[in-house]
Amino acid sequence: MTNHRRAIRLGNLPLPTLWCAPLVLLAHLGLAFPATLSAQDTTQAPELVPAQDTLAPPDSIVVPDPAVAAAAALTQRAEDLASEISVLWIDIDTLYQNFTQAEAEERLVLDGQIKRRVAVLRPMLGELTATILEMDSAGLDPSGPRTVAADMLDHARRMVREELFTIGDRMLGLRAKRSTVPLDELVANERRLTQESTDLDAHLRSLVNIAGFKASLGLDVGADYDYVDPLLTIRADRLTSEARVALDAVRDLSQRLQGAGDESQARSIQVELTAAQERLHAATSGLATLVELLDRRDIAASEYKQVLIRATGRITTDVLDVAVATGLIRQAWSSGTAWLFDHVPQMLFNVFMFLVIVFAFRVLSRIVARIMTRAIRKTETKVPEILKELGVRIAANMVFLLGILIGLSQLGIHVGPVLAGLGVAGFIVGFALQDTLSNFAAGMMILVYQPFDVGDVIEAAGVTGQVKQMSLVSTTVLTFDHERLIVPNRQVWSGVIRNKTSEPRRRVDLTFEIGRRDQVARAEAIFADIMNQHPLVLDDPPPEIRVNDLNEASVDFLVRPWVNTPDYWTVYWEITRLITDRFAVEGIAVPAPRREVHLTDSSGVSAADV
Repeated sequence: MTNHRRAIRLGNLPLPTLWCAPLVLLAHLGLAFPATLSAQDTTQAPELVPAQDTLAPPDSIVVPDPAVAAAAALTQRAEDLASEISVLWIDIDTLYQNFTQAEAEERLVLDGQIKRRVAVLRPMLGELTATILEMDSAGLDPSGPRTVAADMLDHARRMVREELFTIGDRMLGLRAKRSTVPLDELVANERRLTQESTDLDAHLRSLVNIAGFKASLGLDVGADYDYVDPLLTIRADRLTSEARVALDAVRDLSQRLQGAGDESQARSIQVELTAAQERLHAATSGLATLVELLDRRDIAASEYKQVLIRATGRITTDVLDVAVATGLIRQAWSSGTAWLFDHVPQMLFNVFMFLVIVFAFRVLSRIVARIMTRAIRKTETKVPEILKELGVRIAANMVFLLGILIGLSQLGIHVGPVLAGLGVAGFIVGFALQDTLSNFAAGMMILVYQPFDVGDVIEAAGVTGQVKQMSLVSTTVLTFDHERLIVPNRQVWSGVIRNKTSEPRRRVDLTFEIGRRDQVARAEAIFADIMNQHPLVLDDPPPEIRVNDLNEASVDFLVRPWVNTPDYWTVYWEITRLITDRFAVEGIAVPAPRREVHLTDSSGVSAADV
């Protein structure tokens, strides 16, 4: 019995392995496949004329009957295949005997060698099967090999049945250990049980394949299917129950793991969860095999397919089956309505509390913003407007964010994964908004170094005007003709920034021209008199009046009075008007540009010389 079981277990790849037993026995017994000719081919085949040293005349050559030659070739091919399979099987059997006695590392090597030889054996078995069927279709009598093959298949079937009971006993022992095995060995015990379950399903597949092979040879398979069909149904029911129990265990243990108190408890629950996942995997894998076998036998398997889809979550072509789809919809509706009745009231209350919490913290954030704004206004320390606005916004948003997190916890959402997800999302968004982030970085630099503040008149990024608003992303400038320009901080910080109102005093630079014939001292006196009489011109530092340049027809003066920064443009415009009016009264003319034009004829004689 040990050798028989070894032969069956050699390749739980069911059909090809089980084929080899009858065929190899034929080869060991030395039985040739008889090729009894049909009635029309019972005439004795003419003998072939042996080769002669000299060529015989054409009329003396005897040509063999093609039908007889084909039958002989077919029979010879069957014998050759049986012989080759016999040799290969002996090699496989020897390797397997060594495999059972080898150590762990050597077993891996021998296992690979066995698998390679079995792969070679499969097409040879298929070819031999086709040859037997071809003999049958050719009118040859395959009763001899068919009878021997049937006896050997029945013998293989009995061995598979005995092995099923042996595997079942081992599985019962492994299941009994679940309650007594130490926690650190629980997963290993489940994996051994999974392997035994896989072997059991493989042997059930072998029984179906044996019956299918016998049917292909025209043998009676009624008893075979009467035995295997109930086994398939019983096994599918068992796996369905195990899948449901394992799925519930996985869900329960997953929830317990999330609420584990300490590390040791979490480790214990994790081991139990891994064992439950292994049981679920074994049940679903075996159920998938049983569903396939039931479909081959045309046995209703819609209920098992529904359980398989729910347990694995994988949508397969089985959902196209009307019975399967209807069952899934009915179960989904039933479970969905039950879930709604159980959870909807609590969910509505949680949503209501979430909205109340968010609203309350929103109001609280506004109150915090107002309190901080008033506190900053009362402080004597000069704080840039952008820093004031940034501090108020950060405080208000932090309060509001705290409210959102508390509301999410009320909904039963764990805040830790949400924060982790926000971090990943922030990285992705930051990578996509690189330009915006560069503006933000420039805004931080402006905040730190404070080159200007709200209300200053600046010239930056090709824009001149008064700063009306500042943020970490952009600066709003109001030009003197009342155009509102929003300039990105990156452009402001990357160029030269001219702050024209950062100092309390400014110098007004004015340029005036007088004719060369006018008295320079007289013009300087006029300038000084106007500077001294104007109320907005500062005495300290005193105004500067200097001759700056001598042109072809004029003398240029630089007049530079100092004024308070807010009075810059008032002084600029009033001094210009006062000096212009005083020049007119004093008879000092502003020289006009002069150009001398000399005209000459073609002979080079100037018009002035004529």
